[in-house]
Order: sequence, then structure tokens, then C-alpha cells
Amino acid sequence: MIVRQLNSSDVDQARAMWITRFDDSPSFVNWYFDNRFLPEYSFGSFDNGELLSISHGYPTRVRTADGIVPALMISGVSTKQGHEHKGYMHRVITAQMEYAHQRDIPLAFNKPVNINTYTSLGFVPCTDALFFHADRISVAPCKLIAHDYRVMSELYANIMRNYFGSIVREEAAFAFKMEDYLSDDAKIVMSQDGYAVYFVRDNEVYVDEMLCSNDYLPLLCAIIQKEKLPLSAKLPPDLDLQGEVRPMCVFAATDQNECTTEELQRKLGYITAKGSKSRQCFCIEEY
Repeated sequence: MIVRQLNSSDVDQARAMWITRFDDSPSFVNWYFDNRFLPEYSFGSFDNGELLSISHGYPTRVRTADGIVPALMISGVSTKQGHEHKGYMHRVITAQMEYAHQRDIPLAFNKPVNINTYTSLGFVPCTDALFFHADRISVAPCKLIAHDYRVMSELYANIMRNYFGSIVREEAAFAFKMEDYLSDDAKIVMSQDGYAVYFVRDNEVYVDEMLCSNDYLPLLCAIIQKEKLPLSAKLPPDLDLQGEVRPMCVFAATDQNECTTEELQRKLGYITAKGSKSRQCFCIEEY
């Protein structure tokens, strides 16, 4: 078994692994492998040419207490059925992080299903999210207007600059992320004060991305009235709304000799100088 960087000839096996291990729509899978798949930053384990485990990578930039720094977003981590619990994933991500370090990318992050899975690799929680749910909201809904990526991008930049761990998106990157959502049948709505990206699945609305310059409830209410379904939303952790705040993204230093996990959490503002937990660490991206 060997662990190596992927190349363009691996795309068919990588796509087949994704389809087998994740419940994504064909339209999203096609869009992802046509637009987002970067073999250079992705690694896999192979046995006689057969892909057994894979970790996808995508370079980004995130905000830290030291300013904006390069980071590798890790996603699509999966192992072929029947080959789990053999240490393949650990070896693949280790090689991937070593490569990122060689490319002067000091951080890696991931939104795991189980945070404990990544502890042995040096990953620790560094961002939170507020998970909100409502069947109805007793406020007046806002008026929905035609969405405008330029305006939405400016709002994203203005709000997300307040959160450590957030990804920097220029206008083109913002539009690219919206196309990513739309490939998976997302809906986008906008008001004078904010915007939301959401999915309707299993008779429920799930708001995956939402930012508002003022009160969030009028736009949430407008979505509920539009879809006539209960709603769950992932929101910034410092909002004064009822819900559950819990860890979302885990981060690691690509060279773990450079800083301890506690130093990393301080670098990302997750732990304050006084040792208390901050509520100003938020990353929207999940993959």
C-alpha cells in the first residue's frame, strides 16, 4: 500500500469513491469534479492501483489573530468499504498536511462528522456555530428582493471580518461558492439587510449560510412563510437567539512542531488571552 498525491488519472476512482460514500446529488458531484477537484492538494492510499482512502484538499485563506493566513480546507475524507479502521485515513491526511507545509500553508481545517476522529492528527475545535430551529417565528417577515452577488459579497466581507477562523472570499470566490450551492439545488434569498442560502429536504428547510446586518428573525420568518415548512439554520455563534452553540470546524497546524494545540486555539482566537472561550470564531464552509 502506498500513499501519494493524486493526479488527473485518478479522477474516475475519486468520483466513484465520493458517490459510494456520500449522499450527494449527481448534479453536485458533476459540478464538484468539474470545478472544485484539485488533485494537487488531494491525497490517497492505493493498493496495486486501487484507491482505498482519500482526502480532498482546497487552498483558502482564513482570519487569525496574526492576520490572514493560507489554510488548506480538507473535505471528502473517505475510505472504501471493508478497509476502514486500518489507519489509511491517518496516513493520507498526514501526507496531505506535510505537503501543505511544504507549500507554506500553515493551517489545515475540516468540518468532521465526529470531532474525536481527528484528535490524533492534532486537530482541535476552533470555530463554533449556533444551530437554530423553528416551526414558526412571531415577527413580521421582511420583503424578499432579487439577489445580487456583488451586494451579498460585500455583506459577507463586512460581517465575516469580525470572526476568526472565517474564510476570506473575494467577489469572484463568493460567486463561485454560490454556484457550488446551486449545483446541489440550493435556493438563495435576499433582503435589504441580508441573504440566506438554504436547501429543502425531507420536508424541512436547512439554512446552510445566512448573514444579516441587523435582526436575523425577519429573514428566517420570510423563508418559513415562503416554503411553509419548519426550519433549521446554522448561524454565527454570538447571536442572541435561542439555539445550541456547538463546535463546528477543527483546525491543525500543518507542522505541529511549530505550535501546540492550545497555542493554535489562541492563534485562532478560540481561547482568549484570559483562557476563556470566545464566541467570535465562525467558519461557514463545511467542505
